Amino acid sequence: MGSKWDLIVIGAGASGLACAIAAAACGERVLLLEAQEQMGKKILASGNGRCNILNSGEPRYYGNPDFAKAVLDRMGLVRISAFLHRYGLFLSEENQRLYPCTFQSKTVMMMFRKALEIEGVTVHCSESVLSVRKRQEGFEIRTTKTAYQAERAVLAAGGMAGAALGGTFDGYRLARELGFQVTPIKPALSPLLTDSRSVSGLSGIRARCRVTLFHENRKLHEEEGEVLFSENGVSGICAMQMARFLEGPDDRLDIHFLHRFFSTMNEAETEMAERKWFFASQPPEYLLAGLVNSKIAYAICKQAGLAMKGEPIQALTGEQIRKVFYTAMHYQVHIRGTRGFENAQVTAGGVEPDAFSPDNLESLRIRGFHMTGELLDVDGDCGGFNLMFALATGLLAGLNGRSSHWG
Repeated sequence: MGSKWDLIVIGAGASGLACAIAAAACGERVLLLEAQEQMGKKILASGNGRCNILNSGEPRYYGNPDFAKAVLDRMGLVRISAFLHRYGLFLSEENQRLYPCTFQSKTVMMMFRKALEIEGVTVHCSESVLSVRKRQEGFEIRTTKTAYQAERAVLAAGGMAGAALGGTFDGYRLARELGFQVTPIKPALSPLLTDSRSVSGLSGIRARCRVTLFHENRKLHEEEGEVLFSENGVSGICAMQMARFLEGPDDRLDIHFLHRFFSTMNEAETEMAERKWFFASQPPEYLLAGLVNSKIAYAICKQAGLAMKGEPIQALTGEQIRKVFYTAMHYQVHIRGTRGFENAQVTAGGVEPDAFSPDNLESLRIRGFHMTGELLDVDGDCGGFNLMFALATGLLAGLNGRSSHWG
């Protein structure tokens, strides 16, 4: 049998690491268990290796945004930054996104490893948890190697996103075995799979646009930003943030390629007339020359119903020209789904947060049991929001109502 601990933390992602360090700094004997062979794989991959760790802007969360707000009211940007600074991590801000000043995720993991060492946290990697059982005094936690006893337990096992980086269903299984309700989960911040026709010839092209997601004729979500086209889909932050809102086979994207120049067709009337005259002898895609990439212009003209067989602009009717501009503002892309959990950055859905106190993430039903991070039904936009929530919940669970050493 394994030894007895004050606290056992299950999962060495962002929330588990923060939790273990905070608890140990308060004097608890802490064991941190990680199923993977190394800690923090998702942290190392975050932000393409740059690790956008926090965001100073207005919170943008889904699932249970009220719970997210309650957590961040207690452990917000200032306190999290002070925690990171205590262990040597300085931050740099770009457009409200905070990164390690080196802009390297390995700097963040170096800080966490040093903090674990300083505070005396015991870490066991390559040790999966099989079960968590509430006992008369504390908890029994059985792993693939042994069984441990602990006065407190924190489930910080992460979500399904990024299987190659440790994404797994294990946390949800353990939560269900303890009687917690898990809402349906799905990929969020994921590239989208589309019909092939609408993206044909556009692979590798990036475009700044406004994207609106519809299910049939019902608007689900809207974003502005960059879209990256592939042979069978779209990605880029603007498109990936649509993933959590998908509802079914009748989903489609309405892409406004001209949103920086014209909001409505009426605003484009003068430009349409001038281009019909000035580019009269040019092929139809010249109607959009200088406004969008030439390959996107060609795709728009095809979707607008032009034959594209060499007729010049002067041969087009006024209605056809208006149809080209309308399509440039409402380019239709039909969605077939996402690229799955293996390509998603975060999981939408999860354990209902209202079963836990926002003060310390302790279960309202099982005393001494806490849950943090991505397992909870809270997911945020790109930009550091998800790591910020993970760190906030981990720190609150580790402190467990005690004052911190960092403000």
